[in-house]
Amino acid sequence: MTALQNWQPAIGSFLALIAIFIAASVGFWFNRKRDADLRKDEAKSIAAALYAEAVTLQRVTARMANLVARRHQGKGLGRRRDGFDAHFFELVPMPPASIFAGLSAQIGKLPASILLGMAEFHSTYEEARYWLPRLEDKEERGFSYSVLAVLRPALTAVEGVQSTLAEIEAFAGISPASKLPDLREAKDVFQWEEEWWTEARQQDGEGS
Repeated sequence: MTALQNWQPAIGSFLALIAIFIAASVGFWFNRKRDADLRKDEAKSIAAALYAEAVTLQRVTARMANLVARRHQGKGLGRRRDGFDAHFFELVPMPPASIFAGLSAQIGKLPASILLGMAEFHSTYEEARYWLPRLEDKEERGFSYSVLAVLRPALTAVEGVQSTLAEIEAFAGISPASKLPDLREAKDVFQWEEEWWTEARQQDGEGS
């Protein structure tokens, strides 16, 4: 009995250490889970903000592409005398992607597939935005840029981002609201222009 009494303090200390270890482990687990939930909620908020901007820019880009195609087709068929001028560009404003730029330091918190999809969308959007004003007819330049310079990245941006938008809807719990805009006019003119340039290159090759 005396031996057991001698061990009681050591046993009590050992049990106390186990209790402290268990409490610390449980607290650590809860803290990690809380931090993970906070990070996920933050990523969802970032994704939702990018989603709202991307849906808007997708529609803006589709409208621009169809109007570029319509103006190009109308001029080529002789229905219009005016081409791509300052008045036309006023009809197709392409705003900067301010939300994407503002969140550039935080987009690394997004899932890799969403991050990649957003980066590809904004890259092609900016490419179309860059080339749009360069369609303007300038006599002093001596040549004109093909509408393909605008339509190719515009179509890629509009169609390519659709799967990423659907992924963000699932990730952030957004009710599906994105719908692929109508691109028939832009795609028709893009195909005609591509065929024309292919034939022109072939003829140049045969002539040389």
